[in-house]
Amino acid sequence: MQKKLFCYIFLSVVILSSHAQLRGFNTLQQRDSILQLKIGVPFPEFAITNINGDTFSEQELKGKITVINIWFKACAPCIAELDALNKLYLKFKDNPDFRFLSFTIDSRETAKEAIEKFGVLFDVCPTTKEECERLFCAGFPTNLIVDQHGKVAYIKSGGYPNDTHIRQIELLTAFLLKENNWKTPYSYSVSTSILPDSLVPPNVIHLEMRNIENIVGHKYMDFKATTLRGKHISHEQLQGKVTMIDIWHQYCAPCIAAFEFINELYLNYKDNPAFQLYTFTSDSEDDAEKVVSKYNLLYDVACIEREESYRLNHQGGFPTILIIDSCGIVSYYRLGGYIEKEKVAGEFKELEIKIDNLLKSALSEQ
Repeated sequence: MQKKLFCYIFLSVVILSSHAQLRGFNTLQQRDSILQLKIGVPFPEFAITNINGDTFSEQELKGKITVINIWFKACAPCIAELDALNKLYLKFKDNPDFRFLSFTIDSRETAKEAIEKFGVLFDVCPTTKEECERLFCAGFPTNLIVDQHGKVAYIKSGGYPNDTHIRQIELLTAFLLKENNWKTPYSYSVSTSILPDSLVPPNVIHLEMRNIENIVGHKYMDFKATTLRGKHISHEQLQGKVTMIDIWHQYCAPCIAAFEFINELYLNYKDNPAFQLYTFTSDSEDDAEKVVSKYNLLYDVACIEREESYRLNHQGGFPTILIIDSCGIVSYYRLGGYIEKEKVAGEFKELEIKIDNLLKSALSEQ
């Protein structure tokens, strides 16, 4: 009887523990999903003073790529990443277009102790927990990148078992600091092209500027997929038609902002036998169906694996929009986008002109 009771208690503990871990995982997933909605959002206004008495505000972030770290001394995961953050700071500190700010909820005295004890090299600004929460801190540590327009390019909260996320920040910072990428529209959306920690070790993370010359003017890659409506599509169906391809996911703000205009574009061309629209998402079928319903998408959607979505967008950002001519050659390629309605409208007006010209060209060749 005692043995059975022991087994029952043991199994109960294991089941409850597993349930708690699962619930925690779901909470983390929820938190990360909510944080992704901050991508592209202007970083809040602030006025804050570091331990040396220097005051900073959001205005000083304009025109610079800024890494922001939010932490406190008694937070073990916060302390664990300080060495990696020091190295990141040293790598970019001499670049005039780079800034590094660190906010802590510790008192000025405690912050000074931590700086001395752990050899912190970057600016540390003591503030309140409430202020950190207002500055998009959803847990400790929180790390962000704010782009040259003062908008959030990257955000992640919580501790991780290795420095992969710091490597992500390093790669994206280097990308955004490149001269060629400085003026790209909504370049911070490329942050979504970095694979999650669980999928890839630090030594195989890849983030680099896609060379447009190696994409536009070349044949689009092979693919096969099945849409939510059960239609089988493949690269073979690109021949003889002008094709627009949209690659997106549900937590990408500019992806969502484009839906209304893709609907309009689809309605404009759906009766033209020389045009077709393919859209791909790495979301699950259930999630994709919810998106289709929520945003009243009029066109079909194909769900593909995450790795496949990165392959099809040339390891770029989201959304990725391509236009393929009637010979299967990429005529237009763009990654990232806007969330401001007037800018999205202007962008899609240009797309319609491009499609019209390709349709006329295809007609003249027949």
